[in-house]
Amino acid sequence: VRTKKSFRLKLILCFLLCAIIPILAIGITSYVLSFQIAESKLLESAKLTDKQAAKSIGDRINQIENMADSVHFYLYNDLYPHDGQKLSSYMSQISSLRSNINSLSDAFDIYHISVFMESDSIVSREGLLFNPLEAMADYQISLEDVEHIGVNTRWLYRDHLKFPYIVSQGNLPDGVLTCYRACTDSSGTIRYVFGIHLPSSELLGYFSESQSKGAVTSYLIDKNGTVIAGSDSYLG
Repeated sequence: VRTKKSFRLKLILCFLLCAIIPILAIGITSYVLSFQIAESKLLESAKLTDKQAAKSIGDRINQIENMADSVHFYLYNDLYPHDGQKLSSYMSQISSLRSNINSLSDAFDIYHISVFMESDSIVSREGLLFNPLEAMADYQISLEDVEHIGVNTRWLYRDHLKFPYIVSQGNLPDGVLTCYRACTDSSGTIRYVFGIHLPSSELLGYFSESQSKGAVTSYLIDKNGTVIAGSDSYLG
């Protein structure tokens, strides 16, 4: 009797194992394959989205660099007084210069533009658009950062920059990407430097809605590995 019961139990266990193990194997295999397919599709979608974001950011960068040419043109012609120019005429010239630069800033949706000039100029202490060259330190930049760039631009990322209250309205951006350009005289002395500032929050807008919700996390980094913006809002 015991032998029959033992044999019957073994038979039942064997049947259960033969029935359950294939089902488990099929289920696990299906799950793994489904997961891999879903992961592959998600990554392909993320790559496509990142390419689109990279193109949009590249277009914005090119737009700002082209705008820098216009800003440079205005500054080169009107930032300093001409020989024998009367003060009233020069101040009118500065007012026109300020209007032209502000118009560009509004047209291209720029956060702020800073111009750094020789400190002995009468308008260098204006503090909003025009600043003395020494004030570059407030923007975490030095003359050495721009003295050898020639007619090119240099992009620099800085955290927690302080801008005039009329610009920030008390809400300072966490990170700022700035396009800098400098002008030198025939002796190589820098006459002025200007920066076109973009908050990293603007770059965050180029990432897709799905990324901003956390399905996929993407980052924009510079050549040094510094995170400039990302779909993770805590880092953007």
